Amino acid sequence: MRNAWYPVFLSEEVSADRVHPTKLFGDPIAVFRDGEGRPAAFLDSCPHRSIPLSLGRVVEGRLECAYHGWQFEGSGRCAHMPFLPVGRSIPRSAVARTYPS
Repeated sequence: MRNAWYPVFLSEEVSADRVHPTKLFGDPIAVFRDGEGRPAAFLDSCPHRSIPLSLGRVVEGRLECAYHGWQFEGSGRCAHMPFLPVGRSIPRSAVARTYPS
């Protein structure tokens, strides 16, 4: 049953300015609209410290973790780490788990 597409919100219920937490089959999910206005659904857990992403906020179309401020694009890729040392790149492993939306 998990390998299928399930609606968790109506499109008009997902605003562009906040994170919408929900659950599906007991899994916590964080839903928001990305910079292009497309809905994105993430496992509600930051890959860095497992803080619920639903505690964060939407910043310029990216989901920002409330703990360290990592920002994730709708694809799950980390696009911003505020305390990354100068000259260092964001690790490719810094990706939030996403669901089809």
